[in-house]
Amino acid sequence: MLNKHVISYGIEVLFLTTILVSGLRFVDAYAHLRNHQEDFKLKSTLNELAVELAIEAVSSRSQRTHHLDRYAEKQFEFEQILQKLPTTDQRESKLNPLLKQFMENVTNYIQLSTMLKTSLKFVAQFDLENTGMSNAQRTQTLDIIATVSALENSISIDKKEQIKKQLLLKLETLPDIHHTNNALWYMFKIHTKFIADNLLRSDQFLDPIQKTEFNTVLTNELSRLNSFQEHHYWNMVFYGFSFVASIFGLLLTSILRQSFQLHLANHKARKSAQAKARFLANMSHEIRTPMNGIMGLSDILLNTELTSRQRSHLEKIKFSVKSLTTIINDILDFSKIESENLNLEIVEFDLSDLLDNIKAMLSNSASEKGLEFVIDCDKKLQPTYQGDPVRIGQILLNLTSNAIKFTPKGSVILQLVPVEQQSHQDIVAFSVIDTGIGIAQDQIDTLFQRFTQAESSTTRKYGGTGLGLSICKMLTELMGGNIVAKSELGKGSEFCVTLPLSHSQGNLIESSPASFKGEQLLIIEDNIITQEITQKFAEDAGLNVTVASLAKEGLSKLDESFYSFILIDWVLPDMHGYEVVEYARHHSPNSHILVFTSYDKENIEVEKEIAILTKPILREDLIHALKESQVRKENGKHNDINTELDIDSQSDNEAESTAIKLDSPIHSDEPNNISSTLKVLIADDNDINLFVAQEILMELNVEVTTAENGKIAVERILNNAFDLVLMDIQMPEMDGIEATIKIREHFSPHQLPIYALTANVLEDEVRSYEKAGMNGHLGKPFEADEIIELVGSYIR
Repeated sequence: MLNKHVISYGIEVLFLTTILVSGLRFVDAYAHLRNHQEDFKLKSTLNELAVELAIEAVSSRSQRTHHLDRYAEKQFEFEQILQKLPTTDQRESKLNPLLKQFMENVTNYIQLSTMLKTSLKFVAQFDLENTGMSNAQRTQTLDIIATVSALENSISIDKKEQIKKQLLLKLETLPDIHHTNNALWYMFKIHTKFIADNLLRSDQFLDPIQKTEFNTVLTNELSRLNSFQEHHYWNMVFYGFSFVASIFGLLLTSILRQSFQLHLANHKARKSAQAKARFLANMSHEIRTPMNGIMGLSDILLNTELTSRQRSHLEKIKFSVKSLTTIINDILDFSKIESENLNLEIVEFDLSDLLDNIKAMLSNSASEKGLEFVIDCDKKLQPTYQGDPVRIGQILLNLTSNAIKFTPKGSVILQLVPVEQQSHQDIVAFSVIDTGIGIAQDQIDTLFQRFTQAESSTTRKYGGTGLGLSICKMLTELMGGNIVAKSELGKGSEFCVTLPLSHSQGNLIESSPASFKGEQLLIIEDNIITQEITQKFAEDAGLNVTVASLAKEGLSKLDESFYSFILIDWVLPDMHGYEVVEYARHHSPNSHILVFTSYDKENIEVEKEIAILTKPILREDLIHALKESQVRKENGKHNDINTELDIDSQSDNEAESTAIKLDSPIHSDEPNNISSTLKVLIADDNDINLFVAQEILMELNVEVTTAENGKIAVERILNNAFDLVLMDIQMPEMDGIEATIKIREHFSPHQLPIYALTANVLEDEVRSYEKAGMNGHLGKPFEADEIIELVGSYIR
């Protein structure tokens, strides 16, 4: 055993030595490589600038403007590189004379070329009309100008020599002209003589520029530097690999040496993981089986003929099942919870819909226990926000259901208030306050730990796994918030979740309805909390409120004054709600009577003109019920929809109104006012999704064509004319993004609008749709009115 330890440590020492040596060699090779790279870069730039300078000089006579500026710029860059070269200690001494000669030739050439360019321009543009010459003299002058042009454009050196001699002879035979413009004539002769004397001379500077050895020397130097770079690069790779391999070998040796001590711990961990897996598998099977039955029966019933009220309840059941399924999936995926690797959605949601779903899922539980369940939403909050409504609902559902579970009597309040309001977001506090059993102070710190409750007797009496609060804490922190608990044993608890919620675009808080301003409301309610919350909602709507805690007290107030609205609790301590309603109907026939209760509305028998609200009421519930009671009273008769009015929540009202909107064009005998000329292609690999979208659009007299994948969609679009395309993203053979890219090769977004019809609505995914060429997206699951609005915008 001792020898094994010695060998083990000896190998580690060897690895450490290798790490040290290879590390030093790696740094040295890297430094040399950087130096050669810098030198190579500088000399490459110098070489390029030399070529550019030569080109600029050669083309100086042919260019019309700015050639001197460009030449000066290149010369300045060239000199800057020369100044940097000595700092690398790589500048060769034999380059100095070549550089000097090169710069002199270039400078002389461009200067002479510039002067020649001026003279050539003067001669070519010489004004013969103002010199006072005769026709013969003009002809002779034109001949000289033509000779200058020939000299300039000639390529052969011998030819240029001949033309030069001819030009000089012609200048000698050219007579002087005494005239007022003789200075101009004199300048013409001087410029012509300058051209004849220096045009060939400029070419003598050009030849060494084009044949300089400077570029050849630099090219050889660059080749040598490139070889050095390659050599040091592979040295660096070799020593870097040796360094990494030595570190890996050292770590591997250490791990192997410690593996025996970790073997028992790993074995215990595997046994624990297997136990968790069995537990989760059993929980998954036991919970998913009944949930699957609920979901299936809900779908079957939704396909039958239903009243709007029944359909609303079933849709709530389906929504609740989906929410619970989402929650269960997260809970059962235990590894995902422990790693805190949950994805959050940022979507726009309606706050009243969120609260209404909580109400629908928990009001019956509170009513069965005889608890007063109250939802208090501050009017300063925005109606809609951007966030993850499923996760927020999961937190509120967990906390509120816990409060109901651990409260034998009294009340449970879900309160929403803005802690801080900013221009782009609100910091919202969601508080759940109960009058339950409470928690001892020394046990509050352990509340948010997994599988932990305040004490073991709590689990035996009330049930539960103790995992819910830990999930709430994790989700809250993922959304950038925090959660705190306050409690006193035997007196109740308060859990407060604070979350930042971003404002929706165009989101405005609606003002109180002006129609109720100055109206009188009598509230007969024995529970003080519900009484206060309802009074606050009513006063926010502009009503003057009078409250009574007992039926007799309320009836006496009714005898004293007239009230436009009377809101009566169905269960009162001194008189049954039915009796109070009948008394109010006979003694105040012009009042609008409303009833609110914690019990099932089906068991309450009242006249059709009396609206029924289910506790806990929301601000939207009260306002809608007041408006509806006015309509019922004025009409004096009621259809089925009025009779079955569901004032449970704002979302119920919206669901009914949506159903009415859908039924109107579908079942009415009146002709549909939507044109049938629109041709829509729907691409989706899911038969149910195709069926739903197709049925909605066909009911609108829109011509619908379907495609099972992106490939078929592209083929049908190229072979047929369509006005609009609804494209799923995840499809076999060809996905929606690839299909859109191919379609955009033939049709622009204006010619053929394409909208993504997908459940992937994350911000980065939406950007990818726009990048592919889509006009927008419609997230799944979509409401019927959403797809109607989208298609309708193109029909109109």
